[in-house]
Amino acid sequence: MSREEFWEIVERVHYQSDGDMDKKCELLEPELGRLDPSQIEAWNRHFWSLMKEANSYEMWGVAAIYGESSSYDTFQDFRSSLISCGRKFFEPVLRDADNLADYDGNSYLAEEGYQYVAARVYEQRTGDEIPLDLPEQQGPSGEHWTQDDLAKRFPRTAARYGYRT
Repeated sequence: MSREEFWEIVERVHYQSDGDMDKKCELLEPELGRLDPSQIEAWNRHFWSLMKEANSYEMWGVAAIYGESSSYDTFQDFRSSLISCGRKFFEPVLRDADNLADYDGNSYLAEEGYQYVAARVYEQRTGDEIPLDLPEQQGPSGEHWTQDDLAKRFPRTAARYGYRT
C-alpha cells in the first residue's frame, strides 16, 4: 500500500464521518477489513510513521494551546486526530505548526481511538498482534517550550483559540 492509498482511505472515512471520531473509527474498521493482512500492516506503518513525523515540540505546543493540556497522552491523541482529518489539513500543520490556526473543521482534535483501529482489525482477521517495525524515537524533535513561550511561538494559533499565559 502506498502512502497515497493510505491517504485515500483516511480522507474517505473523514468526509463520511462529519468529524465524529466514534463514527470515523466505525467507518475505518470495514475499510481496513476489506484489505488483506499485509495491507493492514502497511496502512498501520504509514499511520505510525506520520505519528513519528508529527512528534515535535512545535506540534506539541499547538496541541497544548488547542486542547488546553500539555500531557503526552493528549498530544498523542492530538496527532492521531490530526492525521484522521486527512492530508490536506495534516501536511500544512506538519510544515508549520502555527497553521493549526487555519483549522475550521468540526472534529475535536484530541480524541482517543483512531490510533487503535488497525491493530484491532488486524487481530480480528489474523488472531495475532499487528507487527510494527518502526525505529524508536527518543522524544519529540525540535526546541522545547514553556507555557509562557507558546503565544509568542505560535501567535496565530494562540489568537485563534484564545490562549493566554
